[in-house]
Amino acid sequence: MSAIKGSSHNAATGVDIRNKAWRYVALIVSFVSYAVAVSYHIQHLSDIADAHGCVDNHTLQYTFILIAGLLGGLALGPWVARWSSSALKALMPDSSEEMRTRRIKALSIALILLGMAVDFLFIIPSLNVFIDTHIPLLVEADLLLYLMGVIAGSSWYIILDRQSWLGLLVTPAMALMIIGSVLAGHGWC
Repeated sequence: MSAIKGSSHNAATGVDIRNKAWRYVALIVSFVSYAVAVSYHIQHLSDIADAHGCVDNHTLQYTFILIAGLLGGLALGPWVARWSSSALKALMPDSSEEMRTRRIKALSIALILLGMAVDFLFIIPSLNVFIDTHIPLLVEADLLLYLMGVIAGSSWYIILDRQSWLGLLVTPAMALMIIGSVLAGHGWC
């Protein structure tokens, strides 16, 4: 994979030297952004909106959680690329490197599309109220959405390598297209 064979790649440590510092900063920003998005005050605003049948606050909150996870996934991208390459090499030892790379990229595309396919579940007002009243489900839904972002970010890195930052534009745009069609029916409160 091209992400692994870059000129700044340190063979001894397996780390891309140029991007190491920004990746740590991006992970910290990702975790802090997630903490802010699920904080009591933000969740309280979403609870109030859900009680009125509105989806606008949850939509923005979930989009923010997704973007936070996406940023974390982009930061973890090189590690995930190396890990998945090693795992596929162990699972498919007789396959060529090109075949394994194509499989990893195809799986990455499938994971991005699958993540976007379930976006509509997070904007159903009655489901949001149900989740809000069951705190363990609320925590699981928030973590699931964050992990969907991490998986999408890592997948974007595997597919696009140095241009993976485009995933920060494409993924929220895809999510907001789905959300926008639902919001047209519910309106903003």
